[in-house]
Amino acid sequence: MRYKSLALTGIIVVLLVLGFLYVQGTPHYSLFQLKRAVNNHDADEALKYVNIDSIVDNLSRSFFGKGAGGISLEEGKGSSLKMLVADALPGIKESMRSSFRASVSSGSDEKQREKVAVQQHKNPAPSIGGIEIGGLDLRKLRESSVMDLVIQMDGETAFAYLKNNPGIKAKMVKTETGYWQIVEIILAP
Repeated sequence: MRYKSLALTGIIVVLLVLGFLYVQGTPHYSLFQLKRAVNNHDADEALKYVNIDSIVDNLSRSFFGKGAGGISLEEGKGSSLKMLVADALPGIKESMRSSFRASVSSGSDEKQREKVAVQQHKNPAPSIGGIEIGGLDLRKLRESSVMDLVIQMDGETAFAYLKNNPGIKAKMVKTETGYWQIVEIILAP
């Protein structure tokens, strides 16, 4: 009887460990870790789950049809604008990364939040760190729970959005290290 209870306990422990390992590899867990990093004001940990470079590249692709490296030298009015944007992309990426870091690190100090918001408002480059995009105030993500999310899996890609705002989706991909990372923000028309 004692051996049966030890065996049963061992099986339960193994199942719990396997379940935890499985959960760690889901986009739900990565979003939970992102939220935890934001709540703990740990910008480095939060950036592990948000690929700013990819987000900016995808935004430029959606506006101009090609990424920074693939912008062609077409004749016409649009080509000079495309080249200007291509030259500005590294600065835009760094500005967004800094803005995101400042927003995550700002904490609950209201004066610091206001200072970050004023800096972002004055900043001519786009920012995702604490501004409103398509009706979603990203600063309110701190108040959202993982239960407020809908996550749709499509192979090695996942799409996550808030239940009350399906017009903004975050495209996620699984990294080589096993966690999921936001690589694109998709705005519905």
